[in-house]
Amino acid sequence: MSEIRFSRGLGLRQVIARGAGVMVVVTTLVLMGDVIAATGPLAPLAFLPALLLLALNLLGYVELALRGPRRGGAYVLVEEAEGGALGFLTGWALTLSGLGLCGLLAYGFGAQ
Repeated sequence: MSEIRFSRGLGLRQVIARGAGVMVVVTTLVLMGDVIAATGPLAPLAFLPALLLLALNLLGYVELALRGPRRGGAYVLVEEAEGGALGFLTGWALTLSGLGLCGLLAYGFGAQ
């Protein structure tokens, strides 16, 4: 019988992919109950605008990833392209959206 060995090391891509997968699934499941309660049989139409916004956001991050690996992400890209004030707002928007996601995940955990 051969011994099974598990890898204990995850690369940055694997960690990001797993974290993003968990966040997308959890937020979708948390919000789905509220959306269906509010919209009833029109729920698929209610998710359509969110899907379009998600696709636009995804395209922005694809462009960011293709520009090369640098620390700072969207903040650095906007700071270099547009200047200080918009870069500052981008940094705060990312920070507040992260906090909002944490709140949504906590809401979903408490609701279950």
